[in-house]
Parts: sequence; structure tokens; C-alpha cells
Amino acid sequence: MNHDQLTTLVDHLFEDISAFQRGRLITTASSMNLFNRFSGEYRSIGEVKRKSEDKEGLKRFCDALTGLGLLQKKGENYRCTEISELLFTDHAEFDLRPILRLQHRGYEMWSELDRAVKKGQAIKFKTVGKGLFNPKFIHAMEARAHFRKEEMAQELKKYIWRGKVLDLGGGSGIFIRELLKIAPGATGVVADLPGVIKVAESYIKEDKLQKRLKTEPLDIINDNSYGKGYDLILIAAILHIFGPPKNKRILKKTYKALKPKGKVVIMDYIMNDEHSLPHKGSLFGIHMMLATSEGNVYSETQYRDWLKRAGFKKIRKVTLQGQSDLMIAEK
Repeated sequence: MNHDQLTTLVDHLFEDISAFQRGRLITTASSMNLFNRFSGEYRSIGEVKRKSEDKEGLKRFCDALTGLGLLQKKGENYRCTEISELLFTDHAEFDLRPILRLQHRGYEMWSELDRAVKKGQAIKFKTVGKGLFNPKFIHAMEARAHFRKEEMAQELKKYIWRGKVLDLGGGSGIFIRELLKIAPGATGVVADLPGVIKVAESYIKEDKLQKRLKTEPLDIINDNSYGKGYDLILIAAILHIFGPPKNKRILKKTYKALKPKGKVVIMDYIMNDEHSLPHKGSLFGIHMMLATSEGNVYSETQYRDWLKRAGFKKIRKVTLQGQSDLMIAEK
């Protein structure tokens, strides 16, 4: 490796090392409601500063946000750019603030990484069953999935255009709601914890799907049955929360709930056998170690084994454009 190549490599490495600083700027600005304070028109630091804030500190902060392209500066006044108005204000067309709130908490979790690696588990953020499924979290997952819902719905429509669909641990039900919009012959159920389905019901009502999409309270781990007679069961971004023994039991109960020839569709990070790629998946595996008591990401080989043991056949992987892929199998 020559000097120029080494210099480029080191530059890229330091970009990776300092990337958290940019993310923390954005999440902190959102938590301080700063984008709303500079929404619409130019304002000075003095106009927006709160009593608890330092004028010089806030100025430096706003200058850094200007450098990121999230504020515009004119003289000593600032206002939101088009992108921050679009994503981070009360009148945002695509409100990503629920995700920013979740990510802001994530910085605290990742500060425990050295201790978690030594222990092999979360230090103080064992949230499965409570915090991980609160309404704020579900709204954040709705926002995060917004830009992928159409691709996912089109893919699901290949396997079911009429019949009964179960969205298992479905959260807000974003993918099944989008599917029902383009598959008028299908009906569905969003099954999740009682507090979660209340959030789902608000989205179902908003989409005017109450006649075709119902909700059912369900504890995916502790309930013995997921019902019966389903043509397709969707398990989207759920199995990474749990360890292999629980996932095997989930898939066995899924098998029993399907009609003959019915299909299960698992959406998640599908890792290679070394668990190193996709890279975002391996990073998410660390996040699960920090955020849950047993969560992880799993390989295609593991999913194939679990599905086969549950009784499924015609098992295959489908690659999507986004970060996650699909494992599909038939009863």
C-alpha cells in the first residue's frame, strides 16, 4: 500500500470514528425542539434561546447544524432548510422525530458497549416486554418503515392477493395495511400486545381499513396458539428480539396456524454464515446485545434449519432493495 492509499484509508477511518458526532447533533437538536424554533423564518439566537441555555453554546450548536445543511444562516440569524422542515418539524411531511428520539436514547446504550462486550449481554437496558413495545417505540417503527412499505407490499402480493393474513407481532401493522390497499381480496389481523394494538387501531382507522383489518391481543412468547386458518403469516422485524430457542417455538406455532400450502414470510436481516455481512446487520446484532436480554441477528442457514424443523418446505431467500431481506416457506 503506497502513501496516498494509506492516507485515503486513514481519512475514511476517521470519518467512521467521528460519524457519531453528526448523528448526535441531529438527535440533540430534535430533543431540544430546535428545528421548530427556527421553522419558517429567520430568527436570532436571542429570539429562540431558553433561560436554561447558554447563548454562545447555542450559537456554536446552530453553526454546526448549518454546516450539516440542516439550518441556513443569514448574518446572525438562522432558519430551517427545506430538508429539516420536511422531516423534523411539527408540519413535517414525513415526520422522522420518533426515530430521532429512539436514536437519541441509543447513544446512551452504546456508551455501555465495552461493558456489554465483556458481559456478553445488556448492562441496564433489558427492555423486552415493556419499554421496547411502548407507543413511542411503535410510532418510531412506523416512521422508519414508511419508505419501505410499498416495496414490501408489492412483494407480499406475489404470495397472496386474496385470503387471510396474520401480521404476527405486527406493531402498527404498516406492511399489512399497505398490502390490503393493493390486494382488495385479502383480509387480515394485526396481533400484538394489548398496548401495541391500540396504536395499530389508530393507524387502521386513519387508513379506513377497519372492515378488513382487525386486531387481536397476543403474547407471541407465552400464548400457546396464534389461531388457525391463515393463508399467510408475516413475521417482520420480530425474530431478532429473541434467542434461538424462542424463535424455534414461534415458528412451530406459526406452522400450526397456517392452512395447508399457507406461507410464512420472515423479514429481517439475513446474515451470511460468518455473521459479518451485511455490515448493517452485524452492527444491529451489537445493538440487540445492548437493547435486549437475548436478541441477535441470524443467518440464512439458521433460518432454513429452524423452518425445516418446524415442518416447512420450499424454503427460499428473497433479496430486497433495503437493509432487510425475506425468508419464505410453505406449509
